[in-house]
Amino acid sequence: MTQQPTTQSVDPQVVEDAKRQIRAVVQEIAQLSKSDISPSEFHAAFLDRVVQGLAAVGGAIWSVNNQGSLELQFQINIRETGLAQSRENQDKHGRLLRQSLNTEDGTLVAPQSGSAEADGAANPTPYLLVLAPLNDGAEHLGLVEIFQRSGATPATQRGYLRFLTQTTQLAGDYFKNRRLRHLTDRQMVWTQLENFTRTIHRSLNPRETAYTIANEGRRLIECDRVSVAIHRGRKWVVEAVSGQDTFDRRSNTIYLMTRMISAVAATGEPLTYTGDTSDLPPQIEDAIHEYVDESQTKALSVIPLRRPSDEEDEEVDDEVIGALVVEQMDDSTAADGLNQRIEVVAAHSATALANSLEVQNMFLMPVWRALGKTRVLTSARNLPKTISVGLAILVAVLALVFVPADFDLEGKGMLTPITKREVYADASGTVMKVHVRHKSFVTPGQLLVELDSPERLRQMRENQGQIDSKLAEIYALERQIRQQGTPRNEQLEYQGQLQQARTLYASLLDQRALLEQQLDKLKIYSPIGGQVVSWKIQDRLMGRPVQPGDVLMKIANPEGDWELEVEMPENRMGHIADALDSIGGDPENAAALAGLGGDSAADGDNRALRVEYVLASHPSQTHKGVVRAEDIEAVAEAQGEEGSTVTMRVQIDKQKLEQSVGRLVPDITVTARVNCGRRSIGYVWFHDLIAFVQSKVLFRL
Repeated sequence: MTQQPTTQSVDPQVVEDAKRQIRAVVQEIAQLSKSDISPSEFHAAFLDRVVQGLAAVGGAIWSVNNQGSLELQFQINIRETGLAQSRENQDKHGRLLRQSLNTEDGTLVAPQSGSAEADGAANPTPYLLVLAPLNDGAEHLGLVEIFQRSGATPATQRGYLRFLTQTTQLAGDYFKNRRLRHLTDRQMVWTQLENFTRTIHRSLNPRETAYTIANEGRRLIECDRVSVAIHRGRKWVVEAVSGQDTFDRRSNTIYLMTRMISAVAATGEPLTYTGDTSDLPPQIEDAIHEYVDESQTKALSVIPLRRPSDEEDEEVDDEVIGALVVEQMDDSTAADGLNQRIEVVAAHSATALANSLEVQNMFLMPVWRALGKTRVLTSARNLPKTISVGLAILVAVLALVFVPADFDLEGKGMLTPITKREVYADASGTVMKVHVRHKSFVTPGQLLVELDSPERLRQMRENQGQIDSKLAEIYALERQIRQQGTPRNEQLEYQGQLQQARTLYASLLDQRALLEQQLDKLKIYSPIGGQVVSWKIQDRLMGRPVQPGDVLMKIANPEGDWELEVEMPENRMGHIADALDSIGGDPENAAALAGLGGDSAADGDNRALRVEYVLASHPSQTHKGVVRAEDIEAVAEAQGEEGSTVTMRVQIDKQKLEQSVGRLVPDITVTARVNCGRRSIGYVWFHDLIAFVQSKVLFRL
């Protein structure tokens, strides 16, 4: 009996479910190709669905890199293939992939098949390889590889290839759409960049340029905040912050930003911070941490802006003229193309800022700008007025140059008696008694202040006790020596002890004399006769501990001659020295000196300058005096906020002054003007400005 072959029936429902599942997978891939996810996300989702639809072991997506070689982007179960176990198998597999890259419809490669040569292409894996190229319609982007189990019929294998080819076409749509979006975004970026470059070059004012860079650069970079700083001399100045028309440069945030910019710019290299500062120098790390803690910034970039180099010059101008600070407040991850946009903005900003700074630093630039805006003055209707104003300005300038005027230099001073003395403490102690008050008249040697020093009194009592003890010892030794019947050897011993005791007694007496002198120093006497001019000395001195050299009070003799002490700023002493040299021997000055009691003939020096002064108590009256060359200090002294000054002692006529203002008060404030001859009225008015230009501008040139 012949046996009939049996055929296995296939359930139609199972087939229909498989087709439905495949259609669902294809539909998901089609939807995926229309999405705007990143390539890495697309690779993972696409390969997972393809492997699922083919019920394969795994797969891989290979892309063509910039060097033209294949690079693995995503894989599923590639370890199952065993490729990682042999370098030779990897090379053969790689050559197979490169051959399949240029095929149009894909390739099926049987397991353990291919060239047997060492440099041939082959499939060394135990799986069926289903390969299909991946392109976007313009170029080959890569290859999709599926690891399928062997043993399927040829028809089934062709079904695998058709399915993979169809899905790679859908994947090509994703990359095509992405390329179109990229081109559209690039066109928008180019449009924004064109607007940015046109806008930042519109103004040649550095501050306006900085504000434009900050605000327009923020839109182009697509970040949260952009700040622009300019390097002025040795300092960094934050000129603009995006979104803020005005800001406080003294605020803590701006101060810390300036410190951070200064630290980064010193290196000359850009810096990007995303939270990790472990590889940064300590000074930069500290500056960034302080600023980030204050501003709550999540990520930032600091880009030094360098002056563009001139290709015609052999020396490359690498000067850092500014800095760009780009900040992200909410997210520390960098968006796609962020660094490229920052580089483009920084390059164009450096050129615009360099041009504006160069124009600003041109000689007399404010004058040229003002003249450029005066076309209306030269119109036919306004020309007569312009000529009249120009002539008036010319006459004023000539007057400033040629019309002479008195050249007076002003200084502050005090009116004080010539005979005056400060009273100092000669010893350390505590003020116990003050025998005078403010305005008290004293005579030479009069007791002024008594000090209390318990330590000195204790030493005095100890010394007196030692003297009394030593004196009693001397009397006892003398009685022992005079006593009859004392052996000769004991008498000699007593005499030696007596000599030693007398020596110590003499030393104790010397100590007492010294202690008495020190106690005498606790009483302070007036060195001169006169009047106490110190204010509230009772309240100021009572109970106060003092040390040797401390000033306790000031005594002046108001009945004697008076003088005016003027503190003249050091930077004006050159004019006074020139005036003394130019008018030496002037009869008018000599007569003025004689009228004030000066004996210039005896002194052999007629060099003197006239002085006019007013008292703060009588500002409506002007008085006259004379300052001689020998009454000007040779050394300047620092006077706090007033700077360095030179003391000048002006001789005055006391009798005339008392006739005008009454009784004189010591240390009254005075404003004095020293006459230094005659100069042009322009120099008289602007000599301080001229000196500033000579020292700060012309000297540096």
